[in-house]
Amino acid sequence: GSIIFLSHVWDYSDTAAGLSFTAGPALVGLTSRRVGRLIGQVGPEPLIIIGGLCLAGGAGWHWWRLDTHSAFWSAWLPGHLLAGVGVSAIFTALGTASVHGVAEPRLAGATGLNQTARQLGGVVGVAIGLGALDSPLPSSPAGYTPLWIVVITAMLAAAACGVVLKRMRNSGPRPPRP
Repeated sequence: GSIIFLSHVWDYSDTAAGLSFTAGPALVGLTSRRVGRLIGQVGPEPLIIIGGLCLAGGAGWHWWRLDTHSAFWSAWLPGHLLAGVGVSAIFTALGTASVHGVAEPRLAGATGLNQTARQLGGVVGVAIGLGALDSPLPSSPAGYTPLWIVVITAMLAAAACGVVLKRMRNSGPRPPRP
């Protein structure tokens, strides 16, 4: 939805909209290793919570700050970078949580299942988010309100799943550490 906003509201070319999107993934690449080390110290659940909250915060920032005037540095980039931190935290943590306690002979299957779920979740999420938009695509910021609400709701639900996982882990038997 964000790239569509840039091209339909701010009249960015497809190339400019795509390039505007690169800062978040670059931040993910720069921070994922550190997030992985942090997960080793505190477990994946807090990072799932933080990731969901950062993603909801990034969408909330865009909902609050994006208007008809192009303001890449002050309106677009902060929300996009906050979402990048969220992606780094939640994807790294979910990848770790998905294989936690899995025996080595089943590790490849668990990793593949996680990747499948991640891709399917992404496709369904994009479909739901874009389905919330009017057709033809909105050319005013107000038309993107349903999209921001869908994203914020989904990311808060993801953070809540981190809370549930943490409670489950704290209440159940702990697997032996290698």
